[in-house]
Amino acid sequence: IAAENGAMIRLGPGKPQITGTVPVGRLAADGNRLVPMDGELIRSRTRTVYNGAAVVTLVLNGSGGLAAEPELSAIALLESGDDPITDEAKEAARAAVEGLKAKQRGDDETVREAVRIAVRRSFRKSLNKNPVITVHLFRVGGKEGR
Repeated sequence: IAAENGAMIRLGPGKPQITGTVPVGRLAADGNRLVPMDGELIRSRTRTVYNGAAVVTLVLNGSGGLAAEPELSAIALLESGDDPITDEAKEAARAAVEGLKAKQRGDDETVREAVRIAVRRSFRKSLNKNPVITVHLFRVGGKEGR
């Protein structure tokens, strides 16, 4: 019998035969659990190690405009004194929101994606890195004007 990776073989009684398949792959210990080495968790963690990560927090008003300045927290990305880089990234977030049409600003996923891409481009330009960007979006006030 020529078995491939993942083949389940019955060795007896009788003649050996392939009876099914089982999951294969490498696992990593992550806390008290095992996770696939080729899964999103390990890929994201590896990317964060090499490129850092940033969280952008936006507060939008009822018409989809910024109700407060964007906030940015960076992990494994910036040194103290990198305020100009932080300011550029915040400005990129602001410009991304302001560049959207009113209808687009009413859709949370559209806003998040536009800001994520703009902030990542800002870091790529200033640091030559592509950090993992997460956007937290909060809305205050009613939906009138959207």
